Amino acid sequence: MPLGIVDEICFGMPSTWGPGYAIGGVSGELTGTSRAVYGIGGAGGTFAYGDRAHGIGFALAKNRLTHDFDAVSTVIAVVEEELARP
Repeated sequence: MPLGIVDEICFGMPSTWGPGYAIGGVSGELTGTSRAVYGIGGAGGTFAYGDRAHGIGFALAKNRLTHDFDAVSTVIAVVEEELARP
């Protein structure tokens, strides 16, 4: 069962955790469709992402480290837009 907590170690963002990974994507917000999305953020804004409903996944590694997940949020938005195309 997922556990909703605030990640106080790294970023102070809301997180919903399953066994070893965050559920719901970057925001940690659980909606009907986000329950199939999982991943884990890393140092400098890196992120590993999976979507069981669509059978896809990717990892984002950066050469310019930041304290946010703006880059992966942009990539996820592009992926979701493409998945929504007929």
